[in-house]
Amino acid sequence: MSRSNPILVTGSHRSGSTWVGTMLSAAAGIGYIHEPFHLGHRPGVCAAQFNDWFAYITNENEGPYLRPLQRTLQFRYDASAELRSIRSPKDGARMVRDWSRFNVLRLRGARPLMKDPIALLSAEWLAATFDMDVMVLIRHPAAFVSSLLKLNWRHPFDHFTRQPLLMRDLMHPFTDEIERAEAGIGDGLDHGALLWKLLHHVILGYRKHHSTWLFHRHEDLSLNPIHEFEQLFLALDLPFGDRPRRVIQKHTGTGNPSDPLDPGSMRRNSARNTLNWQRRLTPSQVERIRTAVEDVSCHFYTDSDWEVKH
Repeated sequence: MSRSNPILVTGSHRSGSTWVGTMLSAAAGIGYIHEPFHLGHRPGVCAAQFNDWFAYITNENEGPYLRPLQRTLQFRYDASAELRSIRSPKDGARMVRDWSRFNVLRLRGARPLMKDPIALLSAEWLAATFDMDVMVLIRHPAAFVSSLLKLNWRHPFDHFTRQPLLMRDLMHPFTDEIERAEAGIGDGLDHGALLWKLLHHVILGYRKHHSTWLFHRHEDLSLNPIHEFEQLFLALDLPFGDRPRRVIQKHTGTGNPSDPLDPGSMRRNSARNTLNWQRRLTPSQVERIRTAVEDVSCHFYTDSDWEVKH
């Protein structure tokens, strides 16, 4: 009998989690849930209120989150919470759409797949509390930083320091570095590299302590998508038939752009996409990133992974 427990697809943001979650959702019987930990998520989908990017939930502070996330994973739409947030006809139409979709998924007994990189730091609690299968994505540091620079995304590091449980349990080795970034010391490249190091330090700990979790590099999935996804489907007990194969080929083929103008587009030449950071960054920028992250990145990437290949 196939498994019915929920799946969590996580990792750092800009690691390809939306792409991977969408490809896995091509399997029959999957119900996709998009980023309930995101600060802008719809309350009907998840009534929990998150105030920090990368909220850290443990048994010590689970009270406000446990029941809402349980309802989300059961596809039980919170209509009353959504009604309080409606401000326009568009909001009303979205409520009807999401409520209907959740009802259909619940009635069909769909297996929940929660795609959420912002849930990364709460992955252990989610796995233990809801018996979730966890798949964690890892992405090359230079690719991650170059993506942040392209989008001009800056992380508010006070969202870490104002979470005392997080600083105590996961981030304490980096308190000084986090406080310096919070004070505005360094530029976007420095802050992006630090964020990669912090998040992948946590991922490294997960890899050491959770032998049943799945860890995949974005680059490996991108370079050989059909084979790698077939293995991933198998590991998650998902059927890999003609439809998933067609969806993966459609989103990864050589006819797609390697760096589309729309950063949200998932149709990419996946193999060429792995080289975008080499075109965006100068050699000195790459060296700065590697120097900043090497003590963590060496556990995921070798010298050859830093070589320019174009």
